[in-house]
Amino acid sequence: MASSSHGGSGGGGAARLKNAASTFCSDSQPLIADIRKTVLMMKDIAVQLEKDKHSDKVKELEDAVIELVGLSELSVQFSSAVQVFANRYQPGEELTNFNKLFEDELSNFKANHSSDLPKNPLIRQFKEAVWVRCFVLACR
Repeated sequence: MASSSHGGSGGGGAARLKNAASTFCSDSQPLIADIRKTVLMMKDIAVQLEKDKHSDKVKELEDAVIELVGLSELSVQFSSAVQVFANRYQPGEELTNFNKLFEDELSNFKANHSSDLPKNPLIRQFKEAVWVRCFVLACR
């Protein structure tokens, strides 16, 4: 969507954009923290399920953990791209296609900040906790 980025207060528009981006980024932090807390609770549940010999349920939880961690990382990337976009935006004389500018910024951010989900510390902790539980059960 093209919008006018110039008017009587072009600098004011950029300041409002920065303020909105800052608010968005601040507001997304509790969501990201809640996802991480949920993953830690799921780890505890998986350990108990493994103890109770419900390996199929543990696998379902592992898949859900991978999905949640992926969403958390995507949220972090999106939030960071919003912040960078707002900080780099400079009002001009012509109409600005904010959608294209933001999509370009998000693509650049994703390309430069790739993540390897299996190596994510939360996923690794989840798997290690289950493996330890499996090992303890096997040694009995």
